[in-house]
Amino acid sequence: MKIQPRYLIALSGVALVVIVLWIFRDVPVRVDTDKAVRGPMQTVVEEEGVARYVARYKVNTPVAGYVRRFEVREGDSVSPGASLIVVEPIPLSLKERTLAEARGVAAEARMGEMRAHRLGVESEYGDAVRDRQRVQRLFESGGVSETTVAGAELRLQTALRALEAARFAEAAALGDLEAARSVLEATGRRNRLEIAAPAAGRVLRIFEENDRVVSAGTPLVEIGDPSRVEVALDVLSEDAVKIAQGAPVSIEGWGGETLLRGAVRMVEPYARTRLSTLGVEEQRVEVVADLTDPPPGLGSGYRVVGKIVVWSGENVFHVPPAALFRIGDGWGVFTVRDGRDVRKAITIGHRAGDAIEILDGIREGDTVVLHPPNELEDGTMVQPSGSDVAK
Repeated sequence: MKIQPRYLIALSGVALVVIVLWIFRDVPVRVDTDKAVRGPMQTVVEEEGVARYVARYKVNTPVAGYVRRFEVREGDSVSPGASLIVVEPIPLSLKERTLAEARGVAAEARMGEMRAHRLGVESEYGDAVRDRQRVQRLFESGGVSETTVAGAELRLQTALRALEAARFAEAAALGDLEAARSVLEATGRRNRLEIAAPAAGRVLRIFEENDRVVSAGTPLVEIGDPSRVEVALDVLSEDAVKIAQGAPVSIEGWGGETLLRGAVRMVEPYARTRLSTLGVEEQRVEVVADLTDPPPGLGSGYRVVGKIVVWSGENVFHVPPAALFRIGDGWGVFTVRDGRDVRKAITIGHRAGDAIEILDGIREGDTVVLHPPNELEDGTMVQPSGSDVAK
């Protein structure tokens, strides 16, 4: 049967329309997606630093003399009063003897100051113990929260560390006083002067390893207490203002497999100007944190990496940072609904490395587009490759 020309023309027109519609069809844009969810979130400041012994004491020779023999080596453990160095004093002139007597008076005054400080810290520690017991009783009766108990426990541990440091300082002051008294006795008889350890600890460094004549005040040995270790982290000043005393700290990158825990004891109130690796001047602040349980192998001066928690929440509504893009001076995200994207303006809160807190603009469970491509506009048909799309 012969087809009429008019039908051929009609069929050609339909085919042309189909081809044009197919060419200019709305092709979905493939996008990666994720869900807006609730969960734990925390903001941290991460910086490098060094570990160091809290209680360190540099032993100096109290008189000019000839260093004859060291009784210890680096790494040795010493007890209070243990002999460190033997020095043969040079006879003192009248002026030097007067100075030695003045040092004795100053050492005695320093000893009294350290004793008074230790007594004051002991009183603060007693208050912290009683406060911890009171808070525990209130917690058992339902009067306070676990957070209040944790705060009281932290204050107690801080007071205990301060007491230990005060006792070490008093022992060091006593060592200075005994050394000052022994100077006058030894130089008067021109015999050997044994310089003793002012407190228990470990020999960190020996400054004068060879026999030679040294002047009064020359540092000879440094002693530290390995049972109490702190870390000093070098943070930017704009980050330091966010860090509170008692903030949790986790330590990694120290050489061991375990994660060390601690708490911020002090944020120094002044900053230092330092050059970054790119040669840019930065204002840096030292943040000092005490370790809860320092490992035996962590020595003074060892490199560490610390993460300080400046904010945390247990039930925070958040999305991945890759979902955000700028809308003027604010922020926005693309959500996916019924196969098309919808542009939403949002209000953000805290930021973490892998999450951004959302205060307003979208709902929990919404599907958001990650790394929105440039061709994406409000209402564009999309083909998600991530989670199921909300209907």
